[in-house]
Amino acid sequence: MRRMKWVGYLIRLPAESPARQALQESLPPTRRSRGRPITTWCSRVNNDLKNH
Repeated sequence: MRRMKWVGYLIRLPAESPARQALQESLPPTRRSRGRPITTWCSRVNNDLKNH
C-alpha cells in the first residue's frame, strides 16, 4: 500500500523535481547479466499493479 501511495506522489510531482527525474532514469531498459533477474522497485510496483 505504501509503494502505491508513493507512486501516486511521484506521478503528481513536476517533471523537473529530483525524485521524478530519478524515476525517469530508472525506467529505460538496460542490458542485464545472466542469471536470476534483479528485483527492482519499479518491477515490484508493476507486480503490485497487476495484483490489484
